Amino acid sequence: MKKMKIVVVSLLIIGSFSLKAQSVWDVDECMRYAVENSLEARKQELLSDDAKSNLTEATLAFLPSLHASSGVSASFGRSVDPETNSYINTSFLGNNIGVNSGVTIFDGLRNLNGFRVAKVSKLREEMVSQQVDNQIAIQTMSAYYKVVFAYGMLSIARDELKDSKKNHQKIEVQYEIGLSNIGDLTQLESQVSQGEYTVINLEGVYDKALVELKNQMYYPLSSDLDLDYLAGELVALLRAEEDAAAVFATAMEVLPDYKISQANVAVAKYNLSSSRARLFPSLSANGSISTGYNTALGGVSGNQPSYKTQFKDKMGQSIGVSISVPLFSGLSRQKNIQRSRNAYKRAQIDSQVKRREIEKMVIEALIDLQSYEKQCDRSLKNVEANTISYKTTQMKFDEGLSTVVDLQVVQTNLSKAKVEQINAYLNYLMQSRVVGFYKGEQLVTYK
Repeated sequence: MKKMKIVVVSLLIIGSFSLKAQSVWDVDECMRYAVENSLEARKQELLSDDAKSNLTEATLAFLPSLHASSGVSASFGRSVDPETNSYINTSFLGNNIGVNSGVTIFDGLRNLNGFRVAKVSKLREEMVSQQVDNQIAIQTMSAYYKVVFAYGMLSIARDELKDSKKNHQKIEVQYEIGLSNIGDLTQLESQVSQGEYTVINLEGVYDKALVELKNQMYYPLSSDLDLDYLAGELVALLRAEEDAAAVFATAMEVLPDYKISQANVAVAKYNLSSSRARLFPSLSANGSISTGYNTALGGVSGNQPSYKTQFKDKMGQSIGVSISVPLFSGLSRQKNIQRSRNAYKRAQIDSQVKRREIEKMVIEALIDLQSYEKQCDRSLKNVEANTISYKTTQMKFDEGLSTVVDLQVVQTNLSKAKVEQINAYLNYLMQSRVVGFYKGEQLVTYK
């Protein structure tokens, strides 16, 4: 029985970055853009197109072959008269035309297996295209949440620096009138300096994370990219306890990874059949039609048949059947069968390994999702407790009842709690999308 749990998380990703509402990119828009503009996806589209061409070629292999030929020749000096078959000293010009056709009657089902391989390969390349799109989407989603996390840390650091500067100004005034000592003033000056350093460092982290996201999206690196930083205060997380077996069963049906491994097994099986087919005789039939035209060069007395007459009189047809029986080739056929059989067994093993990998991946994803959900719940309580502690200590500090060190400790603890909360929430969001993907939900939706 599934149990539904509701966790309310206070999301504190609030900063000083300005956002343009009409051009804000959320995670879905980033993933969609990445898939549509990815060079890797375009390369895979070309491979899929090649697979379609191979299937067309394998389909047409069942049809008879048809060839037309034409040639022009000239003979000089002593030669055979095409009309009398006697030797004369005359030059001749000849034109031969022919049409040949052949069809394979039996080849040990090699053409059929080739067709099967091409058909499965086409489906496999389509599934590989889905796999590439999914990988691009997940990598883009990960890069997006890294940017949001860097934004959150930078916002927290700026808020902490703002409070430090405010306390420093207060102590500086008190020091000038003799109500505070030089130790507290220098301590706060050091805290402000450290805060400024932290902000500068986190600005660099944020900028690099944003560049990485643009690169993952194939977005112009020099162009602005305004993101939805998930700014808000209360976010409700609704989760049901998932059945790992049910999620795994669905994942096996929707994930292209296992289907690709199964396609590899089918291709290896058909290749093995083709290798075995080389041990069987092959039977083919062929037919041809040919004609020609000859004329003497340099002028010869007598009437020569016209082109039309020669074309008709010299018309010849032939039809034949041929059989080829393999006898001995240095055991190359047998060794090829052995290699194909080993490839088939390896493909089966790889498919079993992929199935186990997917099962492990699903179980770990569900464990992580439950863990991040609990971390969100715990981080909420941790932020609330540290917020109360910080406000209380700040009031005492303003009244002279607590030291600068006490204020620094609670301020650091509050910032750390906020960072942990953001990290847990973003991890939860990403893992929730991944689990949803395993359950059959699309990663990328198109408008």
